[in-house]
Amino acid sequence: MDKVKRFFSVLVLLTLGFGALSAQTDFHKAASKLKPAKYYKNIHVKKLFSDAKASGFVIWIKEKVPLHKHARHSETVYILRGKGDMRLGERLLKVKKGDIIFIPEGSPHSVRVTRGVLKVISIQAPEFKGKDRIML
Repeated sequence: MDKVKRFFSVLVLLTLGFGALSAQTDFHKAASKLKPAKYYKNIHVKKLFSDAKASGFVIWIKEKVPLHKHARHSETVYILRGKGDMRLGERLLKVKKGDIIFIPEGSPHSVRVTRGVLKVISIQAPEFKGKDRIML
């Protein structure tokens, strides 16, 4: 697990350009403690940060994220909690807590929750303003 936390810390450090690795560990802890709105139907999203180079979100998924792609964004997902079946392009993946998934620009992807509520950190680059989601 320490390797995953270190990898995630370095990933966020490189993505955001923050100065100290310890700040990234604090970021991970803070994101882990966030809770969703009391009631939400399937997906709840909380923005963590955003600038011209990247946006970060914590996302809670009860059931599924439908198949879609991003024409101008890549996405890195770190799973904080839960399990699911993820489609990434033509691949089918079993995903769980601690997994890090890189989703290249233009790659169709979806997820179906198989256990608990899936809680993820999603980092998208460049900045995601909600207009680059193409449903498939």
